[in-house]
Amino acid sequence: MVVDGLETCFLSAERATASCVARQQVLFADEELLRVVTDVGRDFFMILNRQRQIVYGNRRLAEAVGVAAPAALIGQRPGEAFCCLHARETAGGCGTTEYCRQCGISQAVAACLDGEGQRGRECRLLCEGTPPRDALDLRVWAAPLVRAGEEFTVVVAADIGDEKRRRYLERIFFHDILNTAGGLRGFAELFHSGDDRSEETVEFIYRLACRLIDEIKGQREVLAAENNELVPAPQPVNGREFLERLIDDYAARDEWRDRRLELAAAAEAVEFVTDPELLARVVGGMVQNGLEAVVAGETVTVDCRRRGEEVRFSVRNPGAMPQPVQLQVFQRSFSTKGAGWGLGTYVMRLLSERYLGGRVSFLSNEADGTVFFVDFPLAWPAP
Repeated sequence: MVVDGLETCFLSAERATASCVARQQVLFADEELLRVVTDVGRDFFMILNRQRQIVYGNRRLAEAVGVAAPAALIGQRPGEAFCCLHARETAGGCGTTEYCRQCGISQAVAACLDGEGQRGRECRLLCEGTPPRDALDLRVWAAPLVRAGEEFTVVVAADIGDEKRRRYLERIFFHDILNTAGGLRGFAELFHSGDDRSEETVEFIYRLACRLIDEIKGQREVLAAENNELVPAPQPVNGREFLERLIDDYAARDEWRDRRLELAAAAEAVEFVTDPELLARVVGGMVQNGLEAVVAGETVTVDCRRRGEEVRFSVRNPGAMPQPVQLQVFQRSFSTKGAGWGLGTYVMRLLSERYLGGRVSFLSNEADGTVFFVDFPLAWPAP
């Protein structure tokens, strides 16, 4: 669709003139009660005109996006104020990209503009900035407002990042870590009773103990990464040998025994410098996503190739992701598996691009299946 010469994939690209926005701002600028009520809370508060431009914002919103006063946000759209990565991808701006179809703010505002009344939705944003400000989890409400004969939309957004983090950690500790600890206890009881003291049982106990520690360390690393406290420890790594060890680790896990994980025959023994533990988090996350996407008997293939002065790891599984899912990959807390999941692809991107100097990407279609890629420089990148 084209509006005023600007293409849009969702909402209108049309904007009000600067003089119109200034006039609309005056309608709310002198409302002392409005300012007091909206500034005392922790939620983000906006009033938008028909073109979805901000004509009023509260102090909490200004602080969150790093501007001195709410007046600096007047005329912007919500995604532009929050520095959404997609807000400036098209000339039409916030609301006009294909990603905006999945945005909770855009959906809630669109419902109000269509006369559907108040709407509440969850919204996930990837933003320009450093962790934790580079990703926002919001719960958004929108309601119509008429003032001086003009139509506006009131938008209230609550930051639910802590709630999402708590649910995720609860799932990790009450599901993944508890399952691993249960398996460890089972083998330990066999060993303690003397019923089975074989070398294989000792090996299983050792592997499960290592996995338990690794899962706890992994969560600690994610928290450190989001708090800008993670310090990588680079050392030489052989790409093919790294993948062979990773495949052995996943092959020993009961939950994946009915699915095949294979190393591509042409995988190369590329030598490069990186943090091997963080690399395992990234590529391991790609492998786990692939295994979760296939059914019993299907195969996930991992590969490693040199590409100029970079090394590329890839993980391929058959089957394509639906388009709405593709548009939300890498968003924090997004998952097709329900509440308490998520962070997987977001962590892959965070660790790769923020700490290892890499780039994460993917393709997904019926012909090629789904392939996640991550590219790293052969030499350790300068800080």
